[in-house]
Amino acid sequence: MTTDTTSGHAQGASRALRAVLEHPDVARAVDERFLESLLCRALSAIPGFGEALFGRGELEYEFGRRGQADLVGRSHDLVEVQCEIKVHSKLNWLKSERWQLDEYAQHAPTSAGLFLLTARRRHAALAAELEDKRVGSRARWSVLHLDEARGALDEIGAPQAEPGGMIETLACSLARLAVH
Repeated sequence: MTTDTTSGHAQGASRALRAVLEHPDVARAVDERFLESLLCRALSAIPGFGEALFGRGELEYEFGRRGQADLVGRSHDLVEVQCEIKVHSKLNWLKSERWQLDEYAQHAPTSAGLFLLTARRRHAALAAELEDKRVGSRARWSVLHLDEARGALDEIGAPQAEPGGMIETLACSLARLAVH
């Protein structure tokens, strides 16, 4: 599927997100909060990106509220997608005495897609962490890798990063990734 990603916002969002996702240190050093912000902006600005990544049609994306994952995709008022970003951080134990993913799953409709976005090299450790900590909702969470987000951008024909470009340099700097 090829989507018109020629608008300035879509081009900028694509180039910035690609620069961060393609950085060699992304799995080790990325500032996850910045990645959340960048991903939320890209999902909102790039037509077809959310559908290519999550397989759920066009949704409106926003930051998750209390009791929700980092990013939430809605169709009207119905939560269709929740995405928690765990590139290198650990699961959190909440004051409610449960794991954060169990809390998020409880507040999500059973029809919602729940996704964990992580680095491929972290996948095995994250799966072990879900098992060891007995996260009750682990069967509801689908794991997506950072390279799958890049693949979704490729699938829709989103603009490539321009090495050394101002947008790319700024995005990597804000994500706390070394700029060469």
